[in-house]
Amino acid sequence: MTQLLQAARAGPIEFAFAGDPLEGETVSGDLGMVRPAANGGAVIGLVDGIGHGPLAAEAAKIAVITLEHHVNATIESMLKYCHTALKGTRGAVLTVAAIDSQSGTMTWLGVGNVEGRLLRADRLRSSEHMLLAAGIAGCGLPALRASRIPIFPGDVVILATDGIDRQYDTTGCANKSPAYIANHIVNRYRKLTDDALVLVARCCGIKR
Repeated sequence: MTQLLQAARAGPIEFAFAGDPLEGETVSGDLGMVRPAANGGAVIGLVDGIGHGPLAAEAAKIAVITLEHHVNATIESMLKYCHTALKGTRGAVLTVAAIDSQSGTMTWLGVGNVEGRLLRADRLRSSEHMLLAAGIAGCGLPALRASRIPIFPGDVVILATDGIDRQYDTTGCANKSPAYIANHIVNRYRKLTDDALVLVARCCGIKR
C-alpha cells in the first residue's frame, strides 16, 4: 500500500500528497509544491519529469524550486520561468493552481498531462476539469492561457500525474480529508508502469 507522503495546512487550504516511484527506482520523477502566497492565498503545483529515474527527478526538482522562487508571479509567468530553467534537461509536464481566498477564485493552468479536477462540496454545483495544453516545459511550450473559476468553502482540488488512471473515481469522497482522498486515489488507481503522485487540497479558508 502506498504511504502518505505529507499532510499539512498552508494559508487557506489543508492538503496531502500520496504516491511513490516506479518499482525498482529509488527516486520519483513526480514532485509537488504547496506555498502560501503574499495575498493570503496559496499556490499548489504538481510536476512530472519526463520518463522516470534520476534524470526525471532532477528535472522535476528544478521545476519545483523555480515555482517556489516565483510563487507570487502570475501562473503564466511561473510556467515560463520553469520552461527557461528546464532547458537542457529532459523537461517536465506540470500543472499549477493559485487559490485566492479574498476573491474566492482559483486560477489554474497545465502543460502536458498532469490532470486537474475540482470537486464541489455543494452537490448542486458542477465539478470542474482543467483543460490541458499540449507541450513540455523545457522543450516546447505552447501558448499559455490560464482559466479562472470560482471556488467555495469545502471545495477540493485534485492534481494527479499520469501514473494515475484517468478514470479514477472519487464518488463519496468530497467530504473526506485530503489524506483520505489522496490515499484512496493512489491505492486504487495507481498504474504499475510509471511514477505516481497525487496532491489533494481542500479550500477551507475561502471568504464568501
